[in-house]
Amino acid sequence: MIAIKTNIGKVVEVSITALRKLSDNDKMVRTCATSVLDLMKKRIHTDGKDADGNPIGTYSKGYMVIRTGSFQNAARVSKGKNIGKLKNAGSFSKGNNVGASRPKYNRTSDPKVILSLTREMENDEKVLPLKSGSYGIGFSNKQNFDKSQWCEKTYKKEGKIFSLSSNEVEAVNLIVQNFVTNALS
Repeated sequence: MIAIKTNIGKVVEVSITALRKLSDNDKMVRTCATSVLDLMKKRIHTDGKDADGNPIGTYSKGYMVIRTGSFQNAARVSKGKNIGKLKNAGSFSKGNNVGASRPKYNRTSDPKVILSLTREMENDEKVLPLKSGSYGIGFSNKQNFDKSQWCEKTYKKEGKIFSLSSNEVEAVNLIVQNFVTNALS
């Protein structure tokens, strides 16, 4: 038997050191979560798509009145280049706020569901530390979590809106590959 002298011991030592460095560092997981959060926010709150890439849904005509502020008693511009456009959303005609001005959300007339009216829920969606020492994407406010669940149920998309899409999973895989490559080089 002839032994060939190699540097396999050194290679294994370097690889183990690199893997330890990778396992001790939470930077990779935070980077994955932060990157995916940006992709999810765009997909859900701008593009109006579920994790499968399908539209979340279509807003009802009644809700579109609220989103656009086009109530019957809303004032309209009477002169100039914006003639006929809404000035405001009018005032409440029923309930505890009778006579008070309605909020104007400045949303378009596109009926595509984007799960955003006041931006409260999407602004509260963030990377959160988990008890396990890892990170997840969620809401720091229980009310916004409840809204997200209500939206999934309302549009019959339970587990399909706030889950990762195949593009988001691919982004995580690329980030992990880059971290591993950099750790081993």
